Amino acid sequence: MNIVAKGGVTITGNLTVNGNIKATQEIADHQRDMSADRAIYNSHMDTHHNSAGPKQ
Repeated sequence: MNIVAKGGVTITGNLTVNGNIKATQEIADHQRDMSADRAIYNSHMDTHHNSAGPKQ
């Protein structure tokens, strides 16, 4: 089933998803979007760890 809502959808209440969630744009909560979280994480890893592990 595909749902297309050009004006967007607002859900009040809990949402349970039994499967993956993909987004073509940003995902955010009341604090910030996920790309900002990644930037914080990556700067922390660069500053505090010498590991050459993969960046998020």
